[in-house]
Amino acid sequence: MYIIKTKLVVKQQTNLPATSRLRRTSAFTLFELLLVMIVLSALMLGLLRYRVSLFKQQSFNSSALQIQQILNASLSYYTSFGAWPVTCGITVDSNGNVNSAAASSNSTLSSSQLITSGYLPGSFGKNVYGYSYKIGCGSTTGVFYVISQTLSNTTATIISGMVPVAYVSNQYGVPDSSAGVYVTAQITIPGTILNNARSINFASLYAHNSCVPVPSCLSGMTAQIIVIPAAVVGVGNYDPTYLNYNAYPLTAFNAYATGPNSANALPECDSTAITACPNTPVAESYWRVCLKVYTQNGALTGTDASGNSVTKLQKVFALTRCAPPSEPV
Repeated sequence: MYIIKTKLVVKQQTNLPATSRLRRTSAFTLFELLLVMIVLSALMLGLLRYRVSLFKQQSFNSSALQIQQILNASLSYYTSFGAWPVTCGITVDSNGNVNSAAASSNSTLSSSQLITSGYLPGSFGKNVYGYSYKIGCGSTTGVFYVISQTLSNTTATIISGMVPVAYVSNQYGVPDSSAGVYVTAQITIPGTILNNARSINFASLYAHNSCVPVPSCLSGMTAQIIVIPAAVVGVGNYDPTYLNYNAYPLTAFNAYATGPNSANALPECDSTAITACPNTPVAESYWRVCLKVYTQNGALTGTDASGNSVTKLQKVFALTRCAPPSEPV
């Protein structure tokens, strides 16, 4: 009798579905992908906000720096020429604020002497926001100001806080902190110029009938000339018979100045004839200094051996200055 042995092999099978097996071998779940995207978006948004904030701050700094450079260039111009690089014609109150001004009264920086004379490069014609700078100065106080348009009231407020003596204004420079989108910065006449304002401009000996230039004075000041007789002689006309000059005792003399007027429209001392001052720019203003001399023979007249007036022998000491409006008499 034979015995047959059999081997029963039992294979373990899993009843898990195919999708579970795939999920177990995948890298990320949908939830994980969404979480990563949210984190990346937050990082990118933060970076974008930082870049925008940085750009705004750079714009504020550049705008404030340009305004300050314009003011500094204006001070340099004033030191060189004794005047602002724009015609003063704006009404300014005692605090230095512009009360009222027409738009045409404010000059565009790009066409001003600051750029045409080389005190600023041509790129300073417009600010960082693409708007043209406006400049002007007060007709009474001589305050110089720069007006710069910005994008908003907030921007104007921030920039005005970065520039000394600046404030938020409207387009004419009138203060408007609540709704203005313009920054107005201003400076006054340099202190060293004010200290020297009363200094002598010209001082020299001049012959009778000579021309003396009128100094350029600060706003509100008056040009003055002071004349003093320096050499007075009673020598009259030349006598060809005795080859000598006739001399007479002096009785009176008086030094004075006529004008001012342009060089080609200034009458002579002894007549109403108009003779242009020699070797002088006709566009500038001049005084003519005179010395009237009287002798026992009457007013000193005549000519010398060369045909020149004997009044050329008389000398006048003349000096010019700028007088402040409040100077006591």
